[in-house]
Amino acid sequence: MLLLVSAIAFFSPIVVTKDFVAWIFIAYLLLIANNLYYNRRLNLFQVWNASYVYVIISEMILTSHRDVLTLDYQFAIAFLLLSNSVFICGYVIAKFSNITWNEGAFYRLVNKKSFIIVIILFIYLYFYYKYQNALFNFENGRAVSNALGSGSVMRIVVNSVGMLLPPLIGYYSAYHTKHKWMSLLVVIPIFIIQLLISTRFRVLYMALPYMIIVGILPLKINSLKRVLTLILLFIILSFGSSFLKKYRYTSLAEDVDFSALYSGSTDSFVSIADKMSPEGVVHMTMLANDYFAVHPLSHGKESLYITYFWVPRSIWNDKPTPIDYWLIREYDTIGESVTTASGFPGEIRADFGYYCFIIIFLWGICLKYLDSIVLSFNFKRESFNVILMAMLFPWIFFFVRSPNTATISFVLEVLLFVVLRKLFTKKV
Repeated sequence: MLLLVSAIAFFSPIVVTKDFVAWIFIAYLLLIANNLYYNRRLNLFQVWNASYVYVIISEMILTSHRDVLTLDYQFAIAFLLLSNSVFICGYVIAKFSNITWNEGAFYRLVNKKSFIIVIILFIYLYFYYKYQNALFNFENGRAVSNALGSGSVMRIVVNSVGMLLPPLIGYYSAYHTKHKWMSLLVVIPIFIIQLLISTRFRVLYMALPYMIIVGILPLKINSLKRVLTLILLFIILSFGSSFLKKYRYTSLAEDVDFSALYSGSTDSFVSIADKMSPEGVVHMTMLANDYFAVHPLSHGKESLYITYFWVPRSIWNDKPTPIDYWLIREYDTIGESVTTASGFPGEIRADFGYYCFIIIFLWGICLKYLDSIVLSFNFKRESFNVILMAMLFPWIFFFVRSPNTATISFVLEVLLFVVLRKLFTKKV
């Protein structure tokens, strides 16, 4: 049904009105609730669609309540709706039997004393490089670094260490101590530092795997208590995101009403959407449609950014910039440190035009494969791989917003994780 409605909107975008978007919002909430009820567990498909609602549909609601909803914006909304409907079709059509992890796929922690020493060193490294930035931001508002990612290698390493620290601590406390909740005394200061730095995606990259590993966020949703826990965590996420959305641009002492940027409406849907995290994906999609109507496609340059991101600009001065950086600058004067979010279709739409729907369909199949791995994962084996499994959830959540940014962070974490697994675990 979503595919049919989205296709109608795509070919006749005039049907996209505020009431149409409101019903789409309700339909997605029902889709997530039905999947959760049917599976009785949290999966990546639900996380994907929750992110889609939280980041993209929230902006659709705000955009649709403007005094004048132009045809360009209507088509951008229709394009994003059809993109996700195609993704869902790929997920639903794909069939994978539950993947059974063989004996060699499980890693048990050894050399525990050395592992603890490394964690302590990581904590020291993170606080040493981050506390001054956190204090500065607390007093002056978020100081965003260069958006093109030209920071030092040490900065990249420290960011990866920081994101991986909470799940490492959570894993050790949950499976190798009798007092797993004592780990909160260690991870909460790490979260506070990152909250002060005010980079939302890194906060979630830290917190979500930790909560999954120690059981604060249960993957099995088979009781009313666990449902209420999930709802409470989502509410906390909404309010926390609203705070960071304000704080990332202003100091803590200032008071800015960001809802005024979108709409003055008192509609209940607008009130709900404004508590979520509209990131400008609809706006960027509209600009991309306008830009590529008269300019050639990128032919793979945007999608492949992740492969050459690692090359320092000091070596490659003319390294291409990502679409989340340059597109908005084609239409407006933006500060050097500001990037935008083009959404999961952004890069591939810039590269392949409307053939991007084929790739999005394949992504849906890939997510079904990852979900089959999550479903079959055996937590009782105390495998070190539980960390890798938990890391999939924030990656998928932010992939919806910005695939390249999410994947670059995820790859850095995985590389560090693999090194630690090699040093401190053995196959059992």
